[in-house]
Amino acid sequence: MKIKALLCCMNRKPWLVRNESDKYWYTMKQFQLDTFKNVRTFNGLIIAECDFEVEEIDCKKADKIDRFYKYSRLTYRMLDEYLKGNNGYAIHIKNLHIFDYPEETGRYSTRTRKVVSDIICDSCTAFGFDCRKCPDGYDYQNVGYIRRMMKVYGRTAGSEYIAIPVTPEEMCRIANKEQIVLVRRTVLKEMK
Repeated sequence: MKIKALLCCMNRKPWLVRNESDKYWYTMKQFQLDTFKNVRTFNGLIIAECDFEVEEIDCKKADKIDRFYKYSRLTYRMLDEYLKGNNGYAIHIKNLHIFDYPEETGRYSTRTRKVVSDIICDSCTAFGFDCRKCPDGYDYQNVGYIRRMMKVYGRTAGSEYIAIPVTPEEMCRIANKEQIVLVRRTVLKEMK
């Protein structure tokens, strides 16, 4: 089974909002946000799920880097400043699925589900884990704020993901299908 990625909008300004009538995404500064009433922001939430392919970026090959501009919206100069002359990785986003209702990060865990015949804790029963009160002493932790790329697990057995934090500006372009490549200095070993 191929692991999927979850794209999480970072919890920082500008604010990521969606126009409910045409489903178009925008970023807004605070003064713009203050002029609207009942606007929902999506910062800090998981916005989308996707498949991905990772490709190593060799900074010494300018012709290869130029083609990333179209898909990542980074110029050679921006890419060079970000990677500081080192190699990096291009995460190609495929089969993007934008959630109708973005998800809280707390719906995911940092550890995999463990099957136990006699779970005695109600909170564990709800999430599918056993905990310190349970016979095996297994502990789990819900995901809080996603600051860095990390492996996370869903509520159903076998559902594992790579959670990728994305800036509000990048998330806006991805959700509007204007950007299909994320550039990162490093990726998790499970992604290579």
